Amino acid sequence: MQASQQRLREDIEANARFGDIDAPAGRGRTVLTGSDADRRARQYFVERLRDAGLSVRVDAVGNVAGRW
Repeated sequence: MQASQQRLREDIEANARFGDIDAPAGRGRTVLTGSDADRRARQYFVERLRDAGLSVRVDAVGNVAGRW
């Protein structure tokens, strides 16, 4: 399977925006378990898996798995 570098970069950048914080140099990110940023990041990931045609399962402790 061929990966799209542009799509991968966009997904990484989108994920980095969840929990972004001010940093003295560069960028920073903090996503604590159970936080709003964590919930939004997980939802984004689930949506991306579904967009790719995978079935999605989230277990009792919050692990997300996508299956072809």
